[in-house]
Amino acid sequence: MKDFRISIVKLSPGEWQKYKDIRLETLKAEPKAFNSTYQETLTYPSVYWKEKLSNKNNLFVFAKDNKKIIGVMNLTVGEEGEVNETAVIHGAYVNKNYRGQGVGKSLLKYLMEEVKKNDEIRLLKLWVKDTQVIAKKLYESMGFEFKNRDGEQAIIMEKLMKQ
Repeated sequence: MKDFRISIVKLSPGEWQKYKDIRLETLKAEPKAFNSTYQETLTYPSVYWKEKLSNKNNLFVFAKDNKKIIGVMNLTVGEEGEVNETAVIHGAYVNKNYRGQGVGKSLLKYLMEEVKKNDEIRLLKLWVKDTQVIAKKLYESMGFEFKNRDGEQAIIMEKLMKQ
């Protein structure tokens, strides 16, 4: 096991390039796991990335090894079609060289702790593809349960945070 010094951080809108870089890495490494494409995302202007990081309904967290961003996960509150008491987790990714080291779990734990601070959010929800076996096991280990299928390849999982 390598000696990683992983920290979980937020990025300011001024650090948008770091967010763009990890998102592009995500889409290159796992193209079937996400709905957007590398080529499409490559064309987004800087204002797109800055707005994502400054939107009060989004919480992006990043895993960092020294100065390098090696993972990302985000939480959206008030997503279209969801009730206000539901937060949706999106865009989970950990660089392949850091997998199996608890990075994804650290990102998810951080987001869950933030949800606990918000009295209005009762439910966490996410989508995971059938092929993402390791991600599904992580979510199950953190208390997420199968709720429904969304199409042929995706599973909806939920975790009740408050009664």
